[in-house]
This record gives sequence, structure tokens and C-alpha cells, in this order.
Amino acid sequence: MPPEYVAGFVFLASVIVLGAGFIFSARAARHGPDDYEPIHHTGYRVRRYWFVGLMALGLIALGLTLPHMPYPLVREPASATPVTVVHVTGQQWYWTISPSTVTAGQVVEFEVTSKDVNHDFGIYDANSNIVGQVQAMPGVTNHLYMTFKKPGTYPVRCLELCGLDHTLMTSAIIVKPAKG
Repeated sequence: MPPEYVAGFVFLASVIVLGAGFIFSARAARHGPDDYEPIHHTGYRVRRYWFVGLMALGLIALGLTLPHMPYPLVREPASATPVTVVHVTGQQWYWTISPSTVTAGQVVEFEVTSKDVNHDFGIYDANSNIVGQVQAMPGVTNHLYMTFKKPGTYPVRCLELCGLDHTLMTSAIIVKPAKG
């Protein structure tokens, strides 16, 4: 079972147990006891255990799912120097990509910025799976390092709601075969 499902089930179980605890507490509160001191002492102890338990479950879920996050090592180059540097600028509602053609098997550094508002530069493969992503922000140049293994056309889309025509903000990266 994938770690994402395990984390989801742990979260769901925690929510169910927490909800049951609230229901139990609400029913118990209807029978107003005369002496609240024992209930306060027990309640604080239970709350402390709940907090420690939920923190432990959260850290375990984080530890199980973090290594499986997408795009490992896309922020650092695979070799000392990228072969191709691609300058990308987002502007409502289009991308300027120069050059827009790269070679398969070579390290590509995308230098991504924006002229107006925040955008999100997302690169997809032929199956519409996202293969790379980085924020495009005004006044900031973010770097995305990628090596395209297969030649083809890689669609580019904006993943940040940037205005009225956000859905029209598309482009493409052409990956040509390596000369062999």
C-alpha cells in the first residue's frame, strides 16, 4: 500500500477517534458532577496523551511520506554545470521561453521569473503527468534543474491562479533527440 494511503488512513482514524472523544465528552457533560477536581485532573492527563499521540502519528506520517514527494533533486543540478540555460518569464497570460528547444539527456537549468504577478511554471509529459514545477515571482529568479530522458513535446502550464485568462497560459518545451 502506498505511503500516501497509509497516511490518509492514519489521519482518518485519528479524526474518527477524535470525533468519538468529542461525542463522549458531550454526553458525559450532561450529567453535571458535583466535584470537578477529579475530572479536571483526568481531563488534563487525557489531553496531554492525545497531544503527544497525535504529534507522534503526525511525525510518523511525515517520515513515511516525505521521501516519496515528487520531483526529487529538481532544485539541484545533476552535474556541475547545466548544458542549457532556458530563460522563462511569465506574464499575464503567456510564457516567454528562450530557447524553447532542448536536447534529451542533457541537464537543463530553467531560470524562471515573472513580470507582473505570481505564476507557477509547470512542465508536463505526454501523459499529462507533471514532471517539473517552480514558482515564477516578480523580482525573483527561481531555478529548476531537469534532464529530459525522452524526446517530444512537453506542455507548459501555469499552476497558480493568476487572473481571468489563467487557463490560456500555456506553452511547450520541445525536446529533440540526442545526437548519437
